[in-house]
Amino acid sequence: MKNKNLLVILFIGISLIFVSCDKDEEFGDGKVLFCTNSHIIDCVFDIEISIDNKVIGYLDASSVFSDTICQCESSVNIGLLINLETGTYSYTANEINCIATNKVNTWTGQFVIDKDDCTEIFLDITP
Repeated sequence: MKNKNLLVILFIGISLIFVSCDKDEEFGDGKVLFCTNSHIIDCVFDIEISIDNKVIGYLDASSVFSDTICQCESSVNIGLLINLETGTYSYTANEINCIATNKVNTWTGQFVIDKDDCTEIFLDITP
């Protein structure tokens, strides 16, 4: 009876090792970088960023990041960098502070995070 229990425990242990190895290959972390050109409008700006209906941060003129994989297309490098697990997400970005124009910008969409990769989302302000 002890040998049978030992074999069952050994089988379960080996199975868990294989399952965890497969999981490591499929899942992981990636990055999303929200960039903007809001600096071209002559006003203080704040953009509230929500992912899957949860506010995760604010993008403003002092949102400077440093990363070797992710770069904003703009040379100013105003951006908010976030690490996320692999998967598909939805986002909403709302401009909440700029009062220099009569227009309040809002952006929505979806993006995919791949393991060890970066997704850039550009929030374009048109004056």
